[in-house]
Amino acid sequence: MPDTVSSLKSALRKTALATRRNIPDKPRKSELIAARVFADPDYIAAGTVALYCSLKSEVDTAALIAHALSCGKTVALPKVYGDTMRFFAVSSGEVLVKSLFGVLEPAGDESRFVPPESFDLVLVPGVCFDRGGNRLGFGRGYYDRFLSVTRAKTAALCFELQLVAEGVIPTDRYDVKISKIITENETI
Repeated sequence: MPDTVSSLKSALRKTALATRRNIPDKPRKSELIAARVFADPDYIAAGTVALYCSLKSEVDTAALIAHALSCGKTVALPKVYGDTMRFFAVSSGEVLVKSLFGVLEPAGDESRFVPPESFDLVLVPGVCFDRGGNRLGFGRGYYDRFLSVTRAKTAALCFELQLVAEGVIPTDRYDVKISKIITENETI
């Protein structure tokens, strides 16, 4: 018998990704989300921030990465190793490498590894979210495993149309809730 939660997540992921691909005016909405992040007290106070290089349909994170670096924050980006994800500090203008999943990643220089306990804030991607902090990712569990071992504050970046009603995202014991969601219209 197939896992019901996995089946429900897979169906929702397909629908949510189609919605995300068709969101209008993503560049302008990404700018509004970035402005909300820049004004967020957790971001302002953070010395070490985990970010990610966005995919085409996601909130664009390029301005966030550049801003955090220009403010003197330590910025770390994820690199996937099998079933784990590790973060490495990056610098302005650093050359990133495209992963098997098509995501830009740092080279993985061990001297630049940032352990989970070093982060003040983790900015998290996702396919869809609800106002209760539930998140649906791509189904590989990288962020849930990472978030389960860090004490950093968390904030999801998403377009308003990525929000779904509470109770729509199926969850299991491995799913880690996000403490804050930042959209172009509000911070939840």
